[in-house]
Amino acid sequence: MVEFKPTYEFGKVPNLTIIFMYIALFIAVVLPIALLIYYKKKYKARLSNFIWGIVCYVLFAIVLESAFHAIVLITPAGPVIDKNPYLYAFQGAIGAALFEELARFVAFKFLILKDVKNKGNAFMYGVGHGGLQLVYIVVAAALSTIALAATINDGTIGDFLSKIEDKDELTAIYVSAKDLTTTSPWMYLLIPIERVAAFAVQMCLSVWVWVSVREKKIKLLFIAMGLHFASYFIPSAFNMGLELHAVAVEFTAVAIAVIIVFLTYKFFFKAKKVDNEANIID
Repeated sequence: MVEFKPTYEFGKVPNLTIIFMYIALFIAVVLPIALLIYYKKKYKARLSNFIWGIVCYVLFAIVLESAFHAIVLITPAGPVIDKNPYLYAFQGAIGAALFEELARFVAFKFLILKDVKNKGNAFMYGVGHGGLQLVYIVVAAALSTIALAATINDGTIGDFLSKIEDKDELTAIYVSAKDLTTTSPWMYLLIPIERVAAFAVQMCLSVWVWVSVREKKIKLLFIAMGLHFASYFIPSAFNMGLELHAVAVEFTAVAIAVIIVFLTYKFFFKAKKVDNEANIID
């Protein structure tokens, strides 16, 4: 447990740190909206498919996947997984790959139906699915961090901490405040970079599963699951297992995203074919 001094002395949070947090917040809100408008105008994609992306992400990723992880961790294997960073990353990656790609498959197979031939609807679904993930992960964290930075810089952090009675919560906030004042501002620039890369992966995976349903090629669904697994497991293992520097972890995540984008472009847009049989570009 952290020993707290009555004065709760902190340094100032650099302005650049706060600016980077605002950039992350701006991207998380504006990027999905901008792409929604773009795909709506360019491909006449249905807004309902954007909504289906949101609904499926909530049901499969937030509800079912969370339940899956909770169940796994209360089984006899749970304590072993919880103590082993590689096993923990593995079960996290399995859950993400399985439930999120099944969400896409269900959406394209049973919900979008007659619109499945319009590639714009694959993109529109991807904006809903990936956009909600972007907002879900970034917005709350960015807003709370900006608010904490404000209390530090205006000198009210001591009063704020003195009102918290739960010791675990107090410890967490104290450590976060210390990190904000001591971590290089440039580290916070990694957040929007990594999140944009993750969003690009979500868009690409939507294309893989869309083609899988449209061309009735189930193997593409499993490839999408494999790509999703890799994009989750490798950076997580580097972070929790090898405990690499954050820059190395985020560089790995971005590199994997670039590879997935390249593969998606090469197989579905540059070649304009799936297994040299069917043209998928309308």
